[in-house]
Amino acid sequence: MKPLAFRPDVERELDESIAHYENEQKGIGQRFYRGYREALSQIQQNPYTGFPSDVGTRTLRIAGFPFGIIFTEFDNFVQIIAVYHLSRRPGYWITRIEDE
Repeated sequence: MKPLAFRPDVERELDESIAHYENEQKGIGQRFYRGYREALSQIQQNPYTGFPSDVGTRTLRIAGFPFGIIFTEFDNFVQIIAVYHLSRRPGYWITRIEDE
């Protein structure tokens, strides 16, 4: 298993998503967080999981939610680039990989 590294905005995106779901209905935010953690585990165990993109990233959907995790594999780690709603602001995260 490769270690995970996170782009700076990932924590904020995660916190905002959890808060949104928790405001909708108590307990849903925590369910979202569990799904997120399960997806991270899956990514760490198999960096070839998810759907590839034409910019060298992959996306894994968070089970039960319309959210995905964008990530890319390097020699020694897997970088988590974004946690995003699959149908809102597509591609907004692309500048994060251009900054590499």
